[in-house]
Amino acid sequence: MNKSFFLLPAKLALLVGLVAWLVHSGKLDFSKLSLLWGRPQWLAGLLLFFVLVHVPLSCLRWRALLAAQGVRLPLGLALRQTWIGNFFNLALPGAVGGDVVKAFYLIRREGHPKLAVVQSLVMDRLLGLAGFALLGLGFLPLAWPQVQGVAALGWVALVTLLLGLGVLLAGLWTLAPLQPGQDPVARLLAWLPLQRATHKLYAATRTYSQHPRALLASLGYSLLLQFGVLCVFFGLLNLLGGEIEFALLAVLLPLAMIFVALPLTPGGIGVGHAAFAAILAPAGVALGADLFNLFVLVQMLAFLGGAGAYLSYRQPVQAAGLALFQRQELEEDLRKL
Repeated sequence: MNKSFFLLPAKLALLVGLVAWLVHSGKLDFSKLSLLWGRPQWLAGLLLFFVLVHVPLSCLRWRALLAAQGVRLPLGLALRQTWIGNFFNLALPGAVGGDVVKAFYLIRREGHPKLAVVQSLVMDRLLGLAGFALLGLGFLPLAWPQVQGVAALGWVALVTLLLGLGVLLAGLWTLAPLQPGQDPVARLLAWLPLQRATHKLYAATRTYSQHPRALLASLGYSLLLQFGVLCVFFGLLNLLGGEIEFALLAVLLPLAMIFVALPLTPGGIGVGHAAFAAILAPAGVALGADLFNLFVLVQMLAFLGGAGAYLSYRQPVQAAGLALFQRQELEEDLRKL
């Protein structure tokens, strides 16, 4: 029997188990969701951020990466696909989530090159995390007084430092001109475990060595986007009654968002709750799970428009490839790249 038959129930069980444990331990209180309903101006402002800032910046970042690969999308189509992808990132369990939907449409419906589309999506994911890492690195000197003397915070700060420096070095290396067959990193990856996966990931970044302007523009969009997300988390925490220095939150957020990005549950639900609770606790914030809960709720409300955009297709299932056999077929294609 295909292993994917058991994978979905396992992921759903993990999601339910984590949420149940958080509620039972008192780390997740759903009653705090009423804070948003009681402050409609907050809710409206947050929804406007996701609709008017988050989706457009995500779209511009991905569109620039596609253009560097020779795939040019009209802005309206790119916005639509980004919105649909964001919705299915929250709603669809799986290793690639909303990226499957976007890839299916561009490859199967529009006929764009499979390799170019997939590499743009891989780089888009990497730049999303890179934005958080660079913000954390930039705010680290300002947060250092709060980090000193707290061992757990020191370890998180060290991870953020390494991530930020790693992003800088990876960026410089990506832009370095190398002749085919003369790349020492590619040769090293051939000797490491999981060489096929790591080589594909590395190859996706190296394809942008000839497109520095597109790469830097996409990184700029990512920094603006993730700074906005950082502000949203800071505002929601204040709404909950929690207190933390803005710079310290910027340092702690990269590690938390890495756990959210793990392909275990839709939107990182459950995993993200646990990660935020554990990572913010040493900073004296006992509301980490509730903070992530509010964030996910607002995201869900904002990205519901993506479901409408998806259903507006004349043949929505075929357009997005969500029939199970189509999705499985596409995932097999992506693994063969």
